[in-house]
Amino acid sequence: MVGAKGGLYSQAIEGVRDLQVDQVYQDIKGHLSTTLQPKGWAEFFELIGLQKELRVLCLDEFPYLVASDPTLPSVLQKWLDHKMPPGFLLILAGSSTRMMHDLFLNRAAPLYGRAKKILAIAQMGYGAYCQACHLKSTDMDAFVRFAMVGGNPRYWEFVNEKISPTEMAEELFFGFSPYLDQEPSRILRDEEIAGVNALSVLETVGRGARKPSEVAARMGIVQTNLSRVIQQLMDTSLLTREIPFGESLRSTKRTLYVIDDPALRFWFGVFSPHRTRWREYTRAQKTKLLTTLRPSSRTCAANYIQRRPVIGRVIWSSTLCARKTIRPEKKPPSSAR
Repeated sequence: MVGAKGGLYSQAIEGVRDLQVDQVYQDIKGHLSTTLQPKGWAEFFELIGLQKELRVLCLDEFPYLVASDPTLPSVLQKWLDHKMPPGFLLILAGSSTRMMHDLFLNRAAPLYGRAKKILAIAQMGYGAYCQACHLKSTDMDAFVRFAMVGGNPRYWEFVNEKISPTEMAEELFFGFSPYLDQEPSRILRDEEIAGVNALSVLETVGRGARKPSEVAARMGIVQTNLSRVIQQLMDTSLLTREIPFGESLRSTKRTLYVIDDPALRFWFGVFSPHRTRWREYTRAQKTKLLTTLRPSSRTCAANYIQRRPVIGRVIWSSTLCARKTIRPEKKPPSSAR
């Protein structure tokens, strides 16, 4: 694939090293000035360095390549330090937040300090979601739909404004072979977080336990045994830590953990606890579950409205998630004496 400025792009595949090298080479060979085929990564980057017209190369899903060949970061370090052509731009991208962090921000990693720019791509907000899906931002149903798909544009294609939020929940979560049924397991697998404790922590937080001591008590294990798992979930942005103003980062007594992604918050707060009983609920019970019983959609609405400038004072209803602006009362003019 060729970009507008003569750059090349290749998306890595999962497989053995030789297959991955061949895949990347096949993706870009039509735009190279040589027919030599590299046998490894050292030969591949040597070949790239000989291309006079090539200025940009983007390798997507870079963690797949490192997982198959742990020596790749060292090979790339040597090429960057000694053989990379002046003015050349190498872009390395990946969906695994934890692996990209370890590759470039870990002081012991070969590529530490080599990146000139690190971009952390965050999820898109509610306003962008409404604009892309042609929904009214003030519509409560839009908040409920956003609570199911979150800020990942890959999920937005499933948003259908012609069906109700309940029917949308059926298609994405509760129906036959739903699309997002195994999403948490897939995300943890991509981030290489193994074991049942990570899922259990997310399950516990999603069901309302926010303090570390409460999470440990519900799981029936010692709180200190959760430190490593919680840190892994925070490194991958699956968990977010909230600390009251004025409290120290080292204080854990008042620390609160939340699932920041609305889609995962819906999965663990609504889908997982009710997946078996969902078919027994009436339509009215399903609608109430999506809008009032769990805080997922209310949290999305609160986060959006609280960020908007509002004149006056804002009051929140704990059940309706509605906004009411109270303006100062005007005093009646005093009577002239």
